Amino acid sequence: MKLLMIYNPYAGHATQQNMARVSRAIRDQGFELAQLSMLDDDFSDHFLRLLDNLDGVISFGGDGTLNFLVNYIVTKDIDPPPLIPYPSGTANDFAHHIFGDSHDVTAILTAVGRGSYQYVDVGQVNEHYFINVLGAGLFTDIAVVTKKELKQKYGMWAYWLEALKNLPRYHPNTFFISDGHTQETIEAYLLLILNGRGAGGFKSLAPMSSLTDGKLDVIAVTEVESLLGLATLFPKILMGEHLSDHRIRFLQMDRLDIDSSAGVKSVIDGEQGPDFPLTVQVLPRRLPCFYLDPKI
Repeated sequence: MKLLMIYNPYAGHATQQNMARVSRAIRDQGFELAQLSMLDDDFSDHFLRLLDNLDGVISFGGDGTLNFLVNYIVTKDIDPPPLIPYPSGTANDFAHHIFGDSHDVTAILTAVGRGSYQYVDVGQVNEHYFINVLGAGLFTDIAVVTKKELKQKYGMWAYWLEALKNLPRYHPNTFFISDGHTQETIEAYLLLILNGRGAGGFKSLAPMSSLTDGKLDVIAVTEVESLLGLATLFPKILMGEHLSDHRIRFLQMDRLDIDSSAGVKSVIDGEQGPDFPLTVQVLPRRLPCFYLDPKI
């Protein structure tokens, strides 16, 4: 069987060592493996040339690397072999949804060998695509503003340090949300539109989310007296018990239009997203993806 690994050449030294270890393990399991940098000047030509007879495409990195690959595949209208989102970046929220806590290469390759894959939903926002989350407001830009060298050195801790440093500048924003029939105005510190279950290391932000239901989960953190008041929400979020809290507005939709007050930025899968206003929709069962847990 033949696999193609897509990677970021600017990843930290530890990630490069991990890639070498994982590559050896893949070849030791009898797989043929090709590698391609996501920053290759001739990425498109090389990807299409390698596409023949592939059994899987590995996204080796975090959610940003996977987002690059998803956007490439969807915009090129390619029907690719199943994706393997191997968790090796700072944030691996989508990979956690697919593979749980497992970084076990052998277990993942077993799923590949038995052909365990499903077609999963993809989110679209304006002319961009996301596989896991679209966000705006509190903390959503942390992955964008955190320095690369800090992410390489401290991993997820770098995000938390940056979040604490910038906490005083956050404030509620006004979001106008429409499903094409009715419009709702929400004052919120944080707005998330999730395809997967988690984001930012919180694994159960949308505990009922499915990658195959043709729906996006919309979560807004609304009635908070102060930023310190958010602290009482964190235990509920960690336990996946926050959706019934009065400070949370929860919706499930397949399409929505969003506008917001001036200065609000969107982030998709940890990367800078398009400017408001936003038109968001789900592309049902658009990409094949290997999995360990069939309840995706």
